[in-house]
Amino acid sequence: MALSTDEPVLDRGPIRSAGFDRYSAWIENGPLPRRRFDDRRDIYGAVSYWDAPLLRAAGVCSTVRIGAITLGTDKLDHFFEEGYNGWRRAEFGATPEEAIRWATHTELGIYGLKSSETFSYADLRADWDGYTFYDTLLGPQSVVQRGSDGCLARTGDFDWSRYVTWEYDEVMNPSVYTPETQDGINLRLTEVSGRMCDGYRVWGGVDYQRHLAGVLGQRPAYASDEAPRRYDPFQLADLCDGDGWVTAPVSSLLDDRLDAVAED
Repeated sequence: MALSTDEPVLDRGPIRSAGFDRYSAWIENGPLPRRRFDDRRDIYGAVSYWDAPLLRAAGVCSTVRIGAITLGTDKLDHFFEEGYNGWRRAEFGATPEEAIRWATHTELGIYGLKSSETFSYADLRADWDGYTFYDTLLGPQSVVQRGSDGCLARTGDFDWSRYVTWEYDEVMNPSVYTPETQDGINLRLTEVSGRMCDGYRVWGGVDYQRHLAGVLGQRPAYASDEAPRRYDPFQLADLCDGDGWVTAPVSSLLDDRLDAVAED
């Protein structure tokens, strides 16, 4: 897959330049408006090197907006690369349950908790949408069709709006963190609580808390039952309108999940 070919983003520096596929690297290197975190003002900026070496050293990717959705450029990599790998693992679409199980294990393992100390449900949604894209390629709604001569031809433009939803946004679709990473997030949000809460009162409030209650109350169909239980890692209502932080509970199942992946 040409889009899954690794390509560095050189202006991020020698360590942070790696880990990008061709498509996300094109966005990172290009003129498109995006939010970057070179000064480490992101929510992981207070996480120590000892608690999350890769997250601290490599930092986070740029944030972009597709339509009304805010997402990291890594979600586009997940769509094209992990979506394709999941489709192959599912015997080219024959067993979608295997694609979901495999994607969940990657978040429990090398692409998530074992590297960035983060289990991202937003990554899983992008994985699943990528799987769907490959599984319907050449289908009636595909932008690529096979002509009467047997050759492939593009019949339309690819449109991200067919796939990208609020579930690509890790504020709207929160991740699960290791206890050490969660402590760093709590510290950073407390440090910037004034600026954070000014924004939260504009876009969040009761509507966000109602949305979050629905999200955290169920396991999405694109995650297997091995995914860790969810909680609110930001607790912005407590931070901004309540008495301050209530320590976020990390799933009691998290260690068991990590042990299961290590043995698999």
